[in-house]
Amino acid sequence: MSGRVGPLKPSFINTYSLDFDGVDDYLDLGTESTVANGGQFTFSFWIKGNSQSGARYLFSADYYNLHTLWTIQNTELYWRNINNNYKLLSSNLLDGDWHHILIVYNPDGADETIRCFTDGTNQVDVVTDFRYRSVGGLYDGPLRYIGNRGGGTFPGFNGNIDEFAVWNDDQSANISTIYNGGAPNDLTDLSPDYWLRNGDNGSYKSPQWLLPSNENKDKVSNYSLAFDGIDDYIDCGDSDDFSFGNGSTDSPFSISAWVKMDDASQFRIASKYTNTDREYVFATDSSDRLSFVLYDLSSGGRIQRKYNTALTSFQGQWINVVGTYDGNSLSSGILLYLNGIRVDDIDGNLGSYTAMENTTQPFEIGRSNLTLFANGNIDEVSIFDSAISIGDVWDGSGEPTDVSAVSGIVSYYKMGEEATFVYGVNPDGTWTIPDQVGSNDGTSNNLMADSARVGTAPSSSNNAVSFNMDLIDRVEDTP
Repeated sequence: MSGRVGPLKPSFINTYSLDFDGVDDYLDLGTESTVANGGQFTFSFWIKGNSQSGARYLFSADYYNLHTLWTIQNTELYWRNINNNYKLLSSNLLDGDWHHILIVYNPDGADETIRCFTDGTNQVDVVTDFRYRSVGGLYDGPLRYIGNRGGGTFPGFNGNIDEFAVWNDDQSANISTIYNGGAPNDLTDLSPDYWLRNGDNGSYKSPQWLLPSNENKDKVSNYSLAFDGIDDYIDCGDSDDFSFGNGSTDSPFSISAWVKMDDASQFRIASKYTNTDREYVFATDSSDRLSFVLYDLSSGGRIQRKYNTALTSFQGQWINVVGTYDGNSLSSGILLYLNGIRVDDIDGNLGSYTAMENTTQPFEIGRSNLTLFANGNIDEVSIFDSAISIGDVWDGSGEPTDVSAVSGIVSYYKMGEEATFVYGVNPDGTWTIPDQVGSNDGTSNNLMADSARVGTAPSSSNNAVSFNMDLIDRVEDTP
């Protein structure tokens, strides 16, 4: 018997790169980036460009922190920190051809070394007197910008960048595999900490390219929206889809969301509530406790369940929160879940309660009562006209699942993943958040800037978004 046994591994395909204009194009990894955050690291990337005058930034951390590389007018590659410039490569990198560059940094005691490989060949063993670290401590913030330096306000790289990868270790022994004789290779088996394919795996959601790190390409969510805690929110409109009482009786409903709270106090997740039009609020209270409260507008009463433990310890972490209600007009019908575990343990009832009323108040994400807002990130918001089981939205993996086919789903907002932004004059512009299963699209309040979409989501980080780049900036030009 002869022949192949098992499935054939598909060949590696590299179809696209990104074309940077040298003016204001750049990619932003956001402050959640963990790549090259101090210690040993390896950068690998492919570039193609023509001779350019002045300092042209390739990569940087926040502003003057390290991880800033640029090509100078004589086509040489330099590294800069706050105190010094270091020439890394003297070869001509901007001759109109594709070149591969691998940079390896080793912080071994006082003798820090940096090695550079161009097109598979070791060019520099030690950069003289290289000091990645300062006398007073570390400058080594994580990599954030590609193609320019913070905010795209500096002269950026003019040309193509492709297949950018980072390891937090020394990959020089694998240079032949990475360079692959002049053709980008599948790096999966080398387990890069971050691998941006610059076009392949990318999608365009106006006005940005969404470029997930390769290991995240098949996840349900890689992007979220960041709310500033001051005035950001999403208005999904008033619809009977969002109301579950008629003044006499209630019907079941549920809300699920993923949140990362910068401040857990009065974090507004979703609501249909003002002082004059009260239906429900899913949020944390002033003591940082998760709460689901339903209001009887006529009587002024309410039923409520709370988790009597502050969520302060979860600040800065992604968590899944779910509130369900069985429609029985009792607080016992309200259940709360945190990361798949039921946590409601106290009531917060007030006065008499018969049922919610169907008011004209919009369903809002990130705000309630006009003055209370979410401070942090919100992702994957879904609402159901049933008291769902926790297994419908939580599978124990710590990352979102696709809930679009769950029975009873009314609206589903992927937030950053599918959002689009239209620029305005004053205010800055408007986000549209599509309803993935219904017709109740959400819109921002015109105060959320284009930077509100960030490349972090539950169990997903190091995902890039572009700025000042158009659909045509992904090109079929690769090494």
